[in-house]
Amino acid sequence: MLWKSTAADWIAASYLWNDEQTEATLASDLGEPDVAPVSSNRRHSIPSASDCLACHGAKRTEPLGFNPLQLSTDRDPNAIHEEPISASSVTLRTLVHEGLVSPARPDLIGAPPRVRTASPATRTMLGYLSANCGSCHRGDGDIAIRVPSLRYDQMLRDGDAVAAGLIGRTTSWRVPGVRDGASVLIDTGAPESSAMLVRMRSRSPSSQMPPLGTVLRDEAAIEAMRQWIVRDLAARPSSDR
Repeated sequence: MLWKSTAADWIAASYLWNDEQTEATLASDLGEPDVAPVSSNRRHSIPSASDCLACHGAKRTEPLGFNPLQLSTDRDPNAIHEEPISASSVTLRTLVHEGLVSPARPDLIGAPPRVRTASPATRTMLGYLSANCGSCHRGDGDIAIRVPSLRYDQMLRDGDAVAAGLIGRTTSWRVPGVRDGASVLIDTGAPESSAMLVRMRSRSPSSQMPPLGTVLRDEAAIEAMRQWIVRDLAARPSSDR
């Protein structure tokens, strides 16, 4: 549960269901380890309240899922884990028609937000990155010196520029087996050594991305990222370092 208690602050709480799934009790602020199996050798842990807020609503981030791109009716047909819009879906159209957007934004209905690029593969990957990375990697604070902004508004303005900015961009996190100072976010010459792909593949606490809340790799996203680098980004110029 996420409760916006003031204009600037959120309170987070997690609940733990009993075995019969009939009653839920408040979980410890420190979280609850290994509460449910998610694969043959991995179990899901309920995160601590501070871990919840680290991604979902701390002062430097924002609630996940509530941005124009994620609520747009212009859905990417190639989106990873794509969910078609149904009659019960909440979209920008729903919110605007019900008067829940202030100030009113009829422009969001006439021109639904979408990643601005001519490449279907780039649209798919930038949409995924904005949803899974953009709440933290938003172009401000300490993270800004390591990774350019992956916020949705950057994608809406010029997705191709965002994509080009990842190619050859050095990172302070060292890819295993790569010499000091040579690790880059996207390496079109050696795709498997791209830091973004390596960290998506990892589920080690010291290197995985996202850093919290996941114990299984997103195989579909990993393969989409690999194909994007090999087939789409290899033809693009590197960004200035």
